[in-house]
Amino acid sequence: MKKIFFLLVTVAVAMGCKCKKTTVELAEKNTETTMNNCPADATCTSEVLENKMLSIVMDIPTSKPYYNIESNEGTTVYRFKMSENVDQQYVDGGYHEEIVFELPSDFKTGVLTGKELENTKALFGVFCYCKGKAGYYSITKGTITKTNESITIEIPEIVEGQKVFKWIF
Repeated sequence: MKKIFFLLVTVAVAMGCKCKKTTVELAEKNTETTMNNCPADATCTSEVLENKMLSIVMDIPTSKPYYNIESNEGTTVYRFKMSENVDQQYVDGGYHEEIVFELPSDFKTGVLTGKELENTKALFGVFCYCKGKAGYYSITKGTITKTNESITIEIPEIVEGQKVFKWIF
């Protein structure tokens, strides 16, 4: 009986170690960084997801888009988030904005506007306790400028009270 118990404990420990190792490996592949050019009293992060693409879906009841991230060789997804006034005691406490778009992985430098911007599947998201305003919006106007050193996104006002119009990563 002691041998069976010892064997079960050994197998459980071995499986637990493998899971932790996998989690660490996945976390190392995520390239989320904190951004410096953030509004006061807010936290901004950027994330680069290589070999991923955006799948845009329309939500039927709200007629607003949302996205799923899927694997795709040759494209990279960029996600920028701004969060402010996050009150942990409330589920809906705080205000968040997000921009997400995809570019071909081999796109090194250039400026995208108009139809080129629409091809990036760019979305602007706002999340708050603000009925009718929360959700994702397609970005159809603005510019994405990519150089060897940075990416700059400039967008017009999409929703009333929008906090960020220019993101530099």
